[in-house]
Amino acid sequence: MKPNTGNGRAGFTLIELLLAVTFGSVVMVMAVGLVHRGLVYHTATQSRVEQAGTLNRFAEQFRSDVHSAVTAKHVDGSLDLVSQRGESVKYSASGSRLTCERIIGTTRQVERVALAPDQTAEFTCSDNAMFCSLELKMTTQSGSSRKLRHIDAAVGVNGSRLQTALSLAEETP
Repeated sequence: MKPNTGNGRAGFTLIELLLAVTFGSVVMVMAVGLVHRGLVYHTATQSRVEQAGTLNRFAEQFRSDVHSAVTAKHVDGSLDLVSQRGESVKYSASGSRLTCERIIGTTRQVERVALAPDQTAEFTCSDNAMFCSLELKMTTQSGSSRKLRHIDAAVGVNGSRLQTALSLAEETP
């Protein structure tokens, strides 16, 4: 600030004002950049949380369907389940997509879940069709595959099929 020189006018010089405005502008640009980065991270995190919730719900539905099934068949990478009520459910995985096709009477419901581009899924069934699995994998940057999640379910747990199988296993020497 310029000192009072006797003419009664005190104030800032033009250079001081330019420096203050420049400094304020730099601070504002940095603040906007930080807010933008925070929003990008928030959006990415929100997307991951939503996908995790969707996969959890899909996994629980898979378990429930396998438990209520009386027959399970693994054909060409898909899993076909039939319940005691005659409900038919087909699970399949293609690339980065999971599909659940449910047929109840004449009604057909299809649900598709998109995985991240680097994720794949595989449905399997044991040789005796007593256990079914859903395995989610992720391809790492090095090209190797890493298991993200493995869900096992016993066919017919809600009925007596598993109890019968366990009794037979206990009787076998």
